[in-house]
Amino acid sequence: MAGAAAAALPLVGCNRAARADASMAAVGKVGDFTTGQFKKVTLPDGSNVYVTKSGDSYKALSSKCTHRGCEVLWVPGRKVFTCPCHGGQFDAEGKNIAGPPPTPLPQYTTKVDGDTVYVGGA
Repeated sequence: MAGAAAAALPLVGCNRAARADASMAAVGKVGDFTTGQFKKVTLPDGSNVYVTKSGDSYKALSSKCTHRGCEVLWVPGRKVFTCPCHGGQFDAEGKNIAGPPPTPLPQYTTKVDGDTVYVGGA
């Protein structure tokens, strides 16, 4: 009986963690992300975010330009996000640096559990 209880214990922990993190979506493994480079991932609601490793943590930025909602593109050589619609630009922190965007790119909450990176609401 003790063996059965011990075998079920990890499942109980997983279910509790899943309920506690219902607003967070798994977006990849820690090895999928590189410091200084952004990887675009799709959340369960269909929206895209850019994720990067930042020291021992992770950063996630919205892929939607704050001007008209166009999808921004990460330009690795220049280390900026550019908006193809009206020429807006954002730096690697998401700060608006050129063009018409009125505000920075929204930042999402990130969390690492084991070797999995999770992203939550902005």
